[in-house]
Amino acid sequence: MHRLIYVSAARRPQTADDLDRILSTSRSNNLRDAITGLLIYHDMTFIQMLEGCSEDIGRCFARIKGDPRHGEISRVLDSPVAARSFPQWQMGFALAGDLPVPVRDSVVSIGELRANGTASASDDPGLAMLVRSMLGGLRG
Repeated sequence: MHRLIYVSAARRPQTADDLDRILSTSRSNNLRDAITGLLIYHDMTFIQMLEGCSEDIGRCFARIKGDPRHGEISRVLDSPVAARSFPQWQMGFALAGDLPVPVRDSVVSIGELRANGTASASDDPGLAMLVRSMLGGLRG
């Protein structure tokens, strides 16, 4: 089992219809590829966690990197894990404002770090702590 978390800058603000289309396509692809995860959107920043076998995650991430809606894509975390955090979600979704306050604060901070050019939890202990805090506050 593998987990990939990335952040990216939306090239333009995403409407509710845009996000619905993203989720519909993602859920279909993820069901096919046995990927689970979560997408959070806040202030023109996507934060997404993907879980599944390494090869499937790699193909999914390649599609995301080729998607013109994303710019400035950075891997935050890319590592093996013992188990899925969101086993029932082909793609869960949340707006940061809908999350519990500690999780929302972590998401906002991760987005701010992305905007400042810091994006790797392996290189930045503060970012690693924010990712752990975000994941600890969410459960599928």
